[in-house]
Amino acid sequence: MSRRSGYLINEECVSSVSIDDPIELKCQAGFQMFAFEGSFGCFRMEATLELLEEGKTGIIFRLDRRTHDGYFISLDLFKGVAQLRAWGSGPDGSGEDMMQFKTLQAGYWAPEQRGRVDLRVIAYGSYLELAVGDRVLLSLADQTFQQGSLGFYVESTRVRVSDLSLEHFESPVQSDEQLANG
Repeated sequence: MSRRSGYLINEECVSSVSIDDPIELKCQAGFQMFAFEGSFGCFRMEATLELLEEGKTGIIFRLDRRTHDGYFISLDLFKGVAQLRAWGSGPDGSGEDMMQFKTLQAGYWAPEQRGRVDLRVIAYGSYLELAVGDRVLLSLADQTFQQGSLGFYVESTRVRVSDLSLEHFESPVQSDEQLANG
């Protein structure tokens, strides 16, 4: 077992993949999501993101492919801003309230290199974390979404993803209530 971000993770319950070649994601006009095959509940993903043009990018996880409900981490790689949001759909016929989102947490960093960042995302049970470099930027517990797609989004830009590493964990044995109450 090893300690990662305050949690003990049984290394025997981890499967991992790494991609050696950089991936270039682009969407010249509009918004496009790129997701890995499969469904992810508990994972750690590390990558280097480099914005190749002005525009917006971010990370999606625990995303329902049908409704697109899930977590979105918006990243401004030039200003050093990260915002974690829970996006969801309202009931049919809810008009203006159809798309609902809640900003869960925001964090700021001083970019060492404009438009480029090394990051790590961890989702383990209800624990969610984003680290930029070696610094944990966002850290919270949220139970809105438990399982779904994992990947990146681009909005009117090109992004290079390199040094990508993805580890899939088994869900924690204890529930949040057990962890909080001992």
